[in-house]
Amino acid sequence: MRATGGLTVLVLVSLALACGGGDGGAEGIVEFEPSEEAGHFKVMTDEDELGETWECDKVGTIRSGARSGQAVVSCSSELPAKTALPEMSVEVYALESETSWASLRATMPVEGDSAGYLLEAAGITLTVDEQVVVPPLQRVEQPWTVEDGEISFWYHSPEPFSSDGLEVMFEHEQLGKVWSTKSYVDTPQTLGQGGAFVAEARGGTTLVYKWSPRVVHDRIAWTGGHHPPADAKFEHQDLDCAGTPIRGVNIESVDPAELVKVGRSGGADLFRALEAKHPVNGRAFVAYEAAAKAGTLAGTAGFGSPAFLKNVPYFLKKDTFGRWVRYVRSDLQPPAMCEPVVYIYDDQQRAITLQIDPAIELFKSVPKRPASGVWRVSGDADGQVRDLVTGAVHPYLFWEGQWHPADFPASGTQVAGSQLRQHLTEVSPRLGLQGREIDEFVGSWAPRLEHEACVSVAFHDRTTIDAMAPMRIEPEPSVVIRVMLDVVPCRDAPDLLPVVWAPVPQRSGFTVVEWGGLLRPSMRKPDSRSGELRLADL
Repeated sequence: MRATGGLTVLVLVSLALACGGGDGGAEGIVEFEPSEEAGHFKVMTDEDELGETWECDKVGTIRSGARSGQAVVSCSSELPAKTALPEMSVEVYALESETSWASLRATMPVEGDSAGYLLEAAGITLTVDEQVVVPPLQRVEQPWTVEDGEISFWYHSPEPFSSDGLEVMFEHEQLGKVWSTKSYVDTPQTLGQGGAFVAEARGGTTLVYKWSPRVVHDRIAWTGGHHPPADAKFEHQDLDCAGTPIRGVNIESVDPAELVKVGRSGGADLFRALEAKHPVNGRAFVAYEAAAKAGTLAGTAGFGSPAFLKNVPYFLKKDTFGRWVRYVRSDLQPPAMCEPVVYIYDDQQRAITLQIDPAIELFKSVPKRPASGVWRVSGDADGQVRDLVTGAVHPYLFWEGQWHPADFPASGTQVAGSQLRQHLTEVSPRLGLQGREIDEFVGSWAPRLEHEACVSVAFHDRTTIDAMAPMRIEPEPSVVIRVMLDVVPCRDAPDLLPVVWAPVPQRSGFTVVEWGGLLRPSMRKPDSRSGELRLADL
């Protein structure tokens, strides 16, 4: 079936639609017969669009009320989003006919914007039913609560459910088996291997839940001479640029005999690895070692030393499920490299490969970085980027990630938050940005920081940027411009030298322009359920 608006419906497995003559007036809880086999179909854009998809599975049939006999489908859409988590829209529909669907909002509330416009563009008429409730399809918000924490809904992933490498953590009446891992996994291949809790949704997709330890209210009693800074705070998750957890939880695999007690809180002992060269210490601070070798961070000699470990850079605590969870002092988390966007200006629109350092852990990229780590793309005269694998065209290549820490630049300017937009607009041309690059750079960073009373604003030099985030482009561009903003509260960088601006590169021929910024722990706003432990609250 050909859709309007440049959209195509691909029927991969035909739906056996047993549609009744419901008038949309059904009310309350209805009986539901699950499907043994799900008919699957997809709504997707043409290859020159952004690649939005709406994937649906027939999950059963309503067997009572005014909608009796109507098939029920569960649909999910992952929209391009500049966040670590996919921007998901998940809806459940009753099919009144093949081209008339009703969104069952009482069964599955819609968070944010519905992606139903994709269905409408395919010739399907949509209505909303606020009454019908199909209990087996309702989302479980909080399947587990105990004294020291809770498991709560995180997001619905369109990825097929997989229990590979996972263990059953508990069983739930509606969700069935809920899975996660108890072991450290170097490169997670499934959602649960990142420490999240996962369950299979109807239709074979994945429900993802996160573990949120409760804030401990009694004071930590540090032992053995261990004393972190008085204002220290600890987090059990690494956070992305939006303050959202990158993975479910930081799990470690350790032998208790290799640990030393550092304190006690809430009836539970806190530990760290005894030996400075223990793998746990290495994993916690590998980014700092790499930064020292790259020359982006001074004063790293103390990392791993006995004195450093006595300051409690992290601790391990066993959770309800017997997992060793690592809590890292947030001031020691590497800064996030946020919203680097890459414009590719090339009148010839030649095929190119682009790669950033494979060691950088990406939170998100658009287009998605292939498993090979190499994007195959082309540019045009306007700097747009075409993904040569999917054919999708994007305004730029976007990525966010975390790897090398870096010292704050010695030169910069202190700016009131209310004046930041004007300041960034004025200095952008001195950095080599032009036109929409300036508009999009300022439009991205000013709203993040305007609420601050005073910020120290600086820009890293090209040598530091290339050390933090090496980029390889083939064939080699004639001109490459890279801009990396860095900001901290004024109190953290009070003595800045005047800025000496480098000459602006003259653009000629094949040109690549990138801008982005570092977001340090002091500037990140953690998710309210991130499990942060603040010593001031203890």
